[in-house]
Amino acid sequence: MVFAKASPASLAVKAAAWSEPVQRFLKRCADAGNLEACYILGMIRFYCLGSRSGGAALLAKAAVGGHPAALYSLAVIQFNGSGGAKTDRDLRAGAALCARSAALGHVDALRELGHCLQDGYGVRRDPAEGRRLLVAANARELSLALAAAAASATYPFASLPISAVAGGAGGVSSSPLLSDFGWSLPEAEPHTANQFMSDWWASRGVQA
Repeated sequence: MVFAKASPASLAVKAAAWSEPVQRFLKRCADAGNLEACYILGMIRFYCLGSRSGGAALLAKAAVGGHPAALYSLAVIQFNGSGGAKTDRDLRAGAALCARSAALGHVDALRELGHCLQDGYGVRRDPAEGRRLLVAANARELSLALAAAAASATYPFASLPISAVAGGAGGVSSSPLLSDFGWSLPEAEPHTANQFMSDWWASRGVQA
């Protein structure tokens, strides 16, 4: 039960401190059903340790449990054909995984699905619906950024017209709209898995 309920903070492993005991700890948490541990260890194995099948299996376990980031990561793998040949790409599966992740609130998945609909990438092309999802993703992105910046109040969100969010849906936005439409937001705190991969490859001479 302790391994199953281990908090994200306790799972925040560092690339510089990676060792077999650390991997065993994550594996015990994953075996106990901890979805966050499944996701983190799956990403590390797939992208850093060269264990594509083992990593994908852990990501799939997390995705089946409804882990939004795992669903999105599997979507990216399907889009890119990662771990196989280009002929292994499955655009329909990628779009379906994106849709599931987006339904669970994952902003990047919602944005990716919007682009898929705009371009007909793995789904039937629907530019209007694609734009609606992009506006929704940016509105969600703004709300998360506002919540993160509320304590310090150092970022000039007040200069962003309300119409950039409210007026964009179903029509042409009257001003730049966040990351998809030219508006810059503070970078979000990277997830443990993303930070691990960045540090892992940087220590091996590969810039993230």
